[in-house]
Amino acid sequence: MKQTRMAVVQCLTILMFAILIESQSVIDSQNPQDLLYKRCADGLAECRGLPPPCVERKSCELLALINLDAENVVELTLSANMKNGEWSALGVSEDDHMGNDTVYECWLDKNGQASIHMSSNIGHTNQPWSQMNANAHVQGQGVESQNGITTCHIYVPQSRFNRTQFVALLARGRLYESGLSLKKQVHDIKTASPETARLSKRMPSPVEVPKSTVSVSSASSSYIQFFHPLSIIIGLSSAIYILL
Repeated sequence: MKQTRMAVVQCLTILMFAILIESQSVIDSQNPQDLLYKRCADGLAECRGLPPPCVERKSCELLALINLDAENVVELTLSANMKNGEWSALGVSEDDHMGNDTVYECWLDKNGQASIHMSSNIGHTNQPWSQMNANAHVQGQGVESQNGITTCHIYVPQSRFNRTQFVALLARGRLYESGLSLKKQVHDIKTASPETARLSKRMPSPVEVPKSTVSVSSASSSYIQFFHPLSIIIGLSSAIYILL
């Protein structure tokens, strides 16, 4: 009887590790942007990408989604495969030229910490906002990082967004140290959307990100996904061990 119990436990242990390895393999192969591209395909947001026409091809170096929710809050999503020390940005402009634009930025510092910043294009000069002014402008923000993809969510009341139609200016570049602070270098790549984006209410996002600062690591996401099968295996092995 004891030998039978030990054999069952050993078999279940091997099965448990096989499932864990397979779960991790599936997680590692997932593209965190798949859900964003699906929202674009389903018409649930205004979508712009860099370089165009990458949205249809699902190959954007920078993907931006703009949506107005039922509470009249503008949801801006910037998602990019950024390396440490890089930035991505969405400029909200009245035309396809730099000037008189509000710019929403997603930074990834040299330590891999993501953060949200804002600036304005005054003529051909970009002027950063203070963090105090940026925090006063937005209603909430969130950051996700998984499998090398950094995604920044920015929530702005429609009254502060102050545009019903606009041209999306997308850009990416590198950060550099200036004294004790970081600053943006001139963009490496940029584009202006060929079509005017119109702010209109769409169906809510399939997965809501809390409208407050959050940080989700790939490790925590992995744990959530394989916790369920792991619990089943442990429970099953315990039950069999008791019954034998």
